[in-house]
This record gives sequence, structure tokens and C-alpha cells, in this order.
Amino acid sequence: GIMMTALHKRYALLLCLLLPVMSQAEPIARIESVQGVVSVEHAGQPSHALAQGSTLEQGDTIVTQFGSHAKVVFADQTQVVVRPNSRLLVASYTYQELKPAEDSFVMNLLKGGLRQVTGLISRNKGAYQLRAHTATLGIRGTDFVARLCDGLDCEMEQEAAEKTQDKTSASSGTAGKAVWVQGTVNVRGVDGMTRKLSMASPLFEGDILSSEADGSAGLVMLDNTRLVLPRLSRMKVSEYRFIASRANEGSMALDLLKGGMRVVTGLLGKLNRDKVKFRAATATIGIRGTAFDMVCASKDAASPEGGKYEMAECGGADGELHVAMRSGEISLSGESASIVVGAGQNAVIPQASAKPELLGTPPVLLDTQTPKPEDIKVDAGKLFGTDTGNKIQPGVYVSVNSGQVAMTAPGGEILMARGEAGFTGASQIPVQLPSVPAFMDRDSVLSRYTFTAPALCQ
Repeated sequence: GIMMTALHKRYALLLCLLLPVMSQAEPIARIESVQGVVSVEHAGQPSHALAQGSTLEQGDTIVTQFGSHAKVVFADQTQVVVRPNSRLLVASYTYQELKPAEDSFVMNLLKGGLRQVTGLISRNKGAYQLRAHTATLGIRGTDFVARLCDGLDCEMEQEAAEKTQDKTSASSGTAGKAVWVQGTVNVRGVDGMTRKLSMASPLFEGDILSSEADGSAGLVMLDNTRLVLPRLSRMKVSEYRFIASRANEGSMALDLLKGGMRVVTGLLGKLNRDKVKFRAATATIGIRGTAFDMVCASKDAASPEGGKYEMAECGGADGELHVAMRSGEISLSGESASIVVGAGQNAVIPQASAKPELLGTPPVLLDTQTPKPEDIKVDAGKLFGTDTGNKIQPGVYVSVNSGQVAMTAPGGEILMARGEAGFTGASQIPVQLPSVPAFMDRDSVLSRYTFTAPALCQ
């Protein structure tokens, strides 16, 4: 996670005090922590062990033995964790706080792997490169993991990860993925950036999904909750916490902001149903292992007499929230009352009264061509990287936890964003993977470390 403790703040202040010296002369980095046997090699000099507080110079190669790892913090606050059985060469490093155009940072991953959170040097696009065999990674404002797989290590780690019951994306924070997309569906993240939703696109806590007049999407969350977002609808993933081995501690809150949503609940709805909420303005739906539709529509269009309907903003003065049950039951709560709605029943909350009531015949609000979420067929293991279906091939693997990474090789280039992964092997053609491999996403070594946000020096 990204955390800034008082200790980290003091450490960042110390770096700021050192920057005028470190930008002019060595050292360029310090060892923040060491576990096991970690050493440094430099051309023409004997290797020596590294300890907490040790410094690094340009041209140093960090070497970690079996079961050993270390965290390194550079002058610009770039943070790197070097995994066991790894070799990382700091080929060149130039950083001057007041001259970002002259920044340069090149590292060569010779063996093993690392996780890196870039610091202030990333202000200069193109200043940083990580090289691994024939692949080169270019980044900007990024948290990523890189692994050089040339033996059985990665394959054994993948097999071990596939056997565990932990399906959470510990590094990338993925909450779910799109399993089909038709037309135009946009996603706005917590960073305010908007991206197009596509097949296998990851979803994150805080994302807002919006479908255009021609758009719809099928979504699967980590706990196997399945959703369909029809056309002209908007939904927010307000909260999502799930680790399969601790599912009873998980929680989920989805807010329908406009239009409709079709739902069939997953593991969270069975084991921790009191912490699963579906909301629309002032209305809240509590579930009991349930499949249902919820739709916000204009009051006149949604009248029992029929007529053409229009999807509406939830919470509008003349709007209503309609719920149609397919199985299970829900508690439907407004500001003034609550009712239980069972299988085959339908209910409405007029926005004006905020009092739910049962209906006889539901108005037809959703496009009849929109499929039911329970009809979505998907292999969750492959979707979330817990079952690759193939052996891990030798080559360079990269996964992105935030920001963007460009992977360049003789055969081409791909651009990866948060929750995405790429690979290049013997063909030297970079390809985007359908999911982040489990051996990277749930790395037992990297998950022990916390990473601080770079602090600007005043």
C-alpha cells in the first residue's frame, strides 16, 4: 500500500537535505532494509555485504541470495525492492532537483525480479529505463513489478499460487473485470482519468462506469458477484474488500447513479451479506443470496400503465427506483421505511415519498436484449490469473500497479496501465497478457513491504 508514516516523512526530509550533495556526487542511494544475505559488486572491486544504511554508487550491482531481499531508496525517492535470487545493475543515475531535464536513470535486471515505485525522476518523461534481456521498460509515475523468468522459479511460484484459495489481487488492487463489452462504456478512476472499458479490463474501487446509448457490459467481481450494466446507465464501485481466505471480513458497496443494473451476488453475499450493499440515492438494498434488477427511471415513464420509459438519474425529484426479483430476497430501505422483497416480487420507491412498496406487475424498464448476469459463463481462475492453463514461459514479465509502463522489444511495443500485465519471450514480440499472473500479483516477498509516496522538497 501507499502510506506516509512519521518515520517515512523524516526519512524523506533527510533525503531532501542530502539531494544537493547526492546530485553532485555519490552516493546515489541507501539501503533501507535487508533480509538475509545481500551484497554489492562493482567492477574491479571485491564484493561486500550490504546492511541497513549502506550506500550505493553508480555502476553497482545488487546481488540477493536465496531467501534474501532488500529495499533501496534512491536520492529522488525512487523505491526498489529486489527479490531473492536476483541481480540488479544500476547502470547510470543522474538526478538534479532543479534540473529535471537532465535526469537519467538506467537499470539492468540481470536475474530475478523487483518491484519499483518511481520517485521525482519520473517528472522527466523518458528519463528512466529498466532493461531486461532484449526488453526495455519506460515508465512515468509508476508502481510496477518486473520478473526475468529463465528457469523453474516462476513456474513453481505460479503452481503454488494456483493451489492457494486466496484470489485477491494483492498488488494491483483489482476488484473485478469486464467479461464482455458492447458499444461504448467509459470508466473514470479515482485519479479523474477516463478510459475505455474493453474485454478483460480491470475494475478498481472508486471506478465509475458509464454506458452510452449503444453500450453495455458484463462484469465479474473477485468474489464471483456478476453484474450487467445496460445502456444509458452509470454505476460506481464505491467499496470493495475481498480476500477469499477471509471472506467473512470482506465488504462491497455499489452505487447505481443512473439507469439500471442487473445483479447476481457471489461469495460475499453468502458469507458476509450484512456488509454487501446496493444503493441508489437514498435507497439501500441489503441482500440474502440474490438475483435482481434495479432501475432508476423517470416517474411518468415508469408508471404501471406502461408507455415509453427513459433511464433517469437516481435521486431525481420525479424519479423512482424499481426492483424486480428473480431469486432470493432483499431488504429494500428508503428514508422512512423498509420492506422485504422475495423471489418473483417487484417493488418501487418513489423519490418524493422515499417509502418502498410492493408492485403487482413490474414495468418493462430494461432492454429485453440485455442478458442476465447469471448467464455469464467465465473461468474465474483464468480471468484473475489464478490458473494460467499454460506453463510459465521463459522471458520478461511485467505487471502494473499504478501509472503506465511501455514495454519495448525488437518485435514491437505495448503500453500497459494499472491492473495489466505484459510478456516478451523468445519471439521478442511484446504481448499483453489476459491477466496478471498469480506469481506476480501475490508475491509473498513483495507483499511484506510498504511504499511511501514521493514528497516534494520545499
